[in-house]
Amino acid sequence: MRLFIAVNFDQEVKDSISRVRDDLAALAESCRVTRSENLHLTLAFLGEYPPSALPRIRRAMENAVGNAFELIFSGVGRFRRREGDILWMGVEYNPSLWALAEELNGHLKEAGFPARENEFRPHVTLCRNARMPSEFDAPAMARQKLRQRVDRIYLMESSRVRGILTYTPLLSVSLKSRE
Repeated sequence: MRLFIAVNFDQEVKDSISRVRDDLAALAESCRVTRSENLHLTLAFLGEYPPSALPRIRRAMENAVGNAFELIFSGVGRFRRREGDILWMGVEYNPSLWALAEELNGHLKEAGFPARENEFRPHVTLCRNARMPSEFDAPAMARQKLRQRVDRIYLMESSRVRGILTYTPLLSVSLKSRE
């Protein structure tokens, strides 16, 4: 099973992000869009593991749990790649998100999973292999602020179902409510 831990979004937020994605795709010379149902924010990518790893992953998730928080999406950017750019929507800095990602990384490492070696750069992937016109201005896109309350994190499986990339939640862990 190909696994990752993520923040999932409610349908209204997915719909709003999808509109931004569609606007980007319309400007692109070519790109591969992320399906609306696959929109998420990755906290930790795990890779290939057997079902027997699920209890260790659940414990790491439970041990990392912090307070629920509000995620505020902000702006569009791109990671430049030779084979085509990755276009993404970013999020505003939130100490609770960064702390959750770091705690999760530490507990996964303690549970025997490889630790993330690069800097945590939270984003929602909108398009892959994008070829944009030279006048494309990423910061000018997605000026509206979207908000999502985050009160759960999910262990997700990435698989192909009838040739379509599909992300399926396998389990979730609740974050603490603020009193």
